Amino acid sequence: LKIDYDLNIIWDKSYGGSNADFAAPVILFNNKLVLSGTTMSGISGNKTSDNLGNYDCWVLALDVDGTILNDITIGSLADDFLSVSIIDSNFYFAGDANGNASGMKTIPSKGGYDFWIFDFDAVELLSTKDIGKDQELLAFPNPFDNQVQFNFTSLIEDVEITITTLDGKIISKSKVYAGNKEIIIPLKSPNSILIYHVKGAKTNFSGKLVGI
Repeated sequence: LKIDYDLNIIWDKSYGGSNADFAAPVILFNNKLVLSGTTMSGISGNKTSDNLGNYDCWVLALDVDGTILNDITIGSLADDFLSVSIIDSNFYFAGDANGNASGMKTIPSKGGYDFWIFDFDAVELLSTKDIGKDQELLAFPNPFDNQVQFNFTSLIEDVEITITTLDGKIISKSKVYAGNKEIIIPLKSPNSILIYHVKGAKTNFSGKLVGI
C-alpha cells in the first residue's frame, strides 16, 4: 500500500503467483521501488520466471505508481530465504539457504541451513522492459569514452533521454523529436556504470552504459 501522512490509502496493489509468496520491506532506489521476498510460485500471476527449487527469492522492480517494470527469481534447488539491501549503491542479497551449489548458488552447503550472502549486479533488474517496440534503440559505443550515440530504428513520438548514475544522480537530459533517428550526447564518466532512460507518452525503456 501507498499511504499519505494522514494514513489515507493512495493506492494498493497485489503481486504474486499461484503458490505462496511472502514480501519483505520495500526499498526506494533510483526512483524505483525494489520489492523482494520469498516465493514458491512458478511462472504464473505476475511472476515471469520459473521456480528454481522449493523456496526462492523473488525480486520485483516497480515504478513509483506500483507498475511492474521487471522481475527475477534468485535461488538454488533447495530452500532460499533471502532479502535485498542497498549499501553505497550496491545490491546485496542475504539470508538462509540449505542448498548445495545449484541454480545461482556457487558454493556447497556447510550442513543444514547456512548464511548465504552475495553482491548482485542490479542493472538488468532496474532496466525496464521495452514498451515501445517500434522505437528500439542502439546505444554505442558501449563501453564509451567521451560520447554516446543513440540510434532509433523508428521514432514516432517525442522522447527524453535521461542518463543517471546508479544512485539516481542526473548526468544528462536530452530531447529527441519524432522523426529523428539519432542523437550524439557528450558524456565523460570513466570507470563507472550509468543508466539511460528513454521516456515518452508511449515509450519507456532503460539500459546500461559503461564508461572506460
